[in-house]
Amino acid sequence: MAGWLEAALWGLLGAASGVVGSAAGLYLHLGHRLLALIMSFGAGVLLGAVTFEVLPLARGRGGLGPTAGGFLAGALAFAVINACLNRRGAHRRKHGGLMGSGPRPGAGLAILAGSILDSLPEAFALGIDQFAGHGVSAALLAGIFLSTLPEGLSSSMGMLRAGYRRSFILGLWVSVTAASGLAAGAGFVLSGHLAGVTEAALLALAGGAVVAMAAETILPAAAHAGGHVTGLVAALGMIVAFVLDR
Repeated sequence: MAGWLEAALWGLLGAASGVVGSAAGLYLHLGHRLLALIMSFGAGVLLGAVTFEVLPLARGRGGLGPTAGGFLAGALAFAVINACLNRRGAHRRKHGGLMGSGPRPGAGLAILAGSILDSLPEAFALGIDQFAGHGVSAALLAGIFLSTLPEGLSSSMGMLRAGYRRSFILGLWVSVTAASGLAAGAGFVLSGHLAGVTEAALLALAGGAVVAMAAETILPAAAHAGGHVTGLVAALGMIVAFVLDR
């Protein structure tokens, strides 16, 4: 199997949990606290994958300077784009059950764009990391799957309560999954045409965006419903990522 296709399939697999979670959120009734704890654990795994695998790999490929610069640039890019989308209503994608009385006009596309934005850095990093490390990252894949599942569940419950149609909500998560597959494949292909320094900067860029995404979107929503154990569960996720990376 071609490497880019394998990367795309892994990206699809990681993000497909969002479709499963979305369907469950639309037709089942699960507790917000449980979802928050799963989300916290997944965020911890993602942060651990960036810390223990993505950044060391990037530094080994291109040195400290490109890695640090790419990492900060990725975090800044996510923060700026996310802020712009949030002003149009995209912040509603994370707040299951806390989204108000009805859909804000024009917010549907912003929610779709915001959800895709959340999925791109981690999927892109998965593809680049697979090329650079010559194999799929178990920690990164697990983090994507575990953080996306409760995201799909919680956001779908919230959007349904806010008046969005089931067809729109399911279509949103199918789009997110497809975008993740494309991003992972693109990351693999792009890595094949880059030198070590540029590849390191790009990998660190994706890692910085993942950290910013987790800090701005996953963890605040998880802490709201998960309470005081959110940090402990996230730390547990980071240790799992550390073990998987060994």
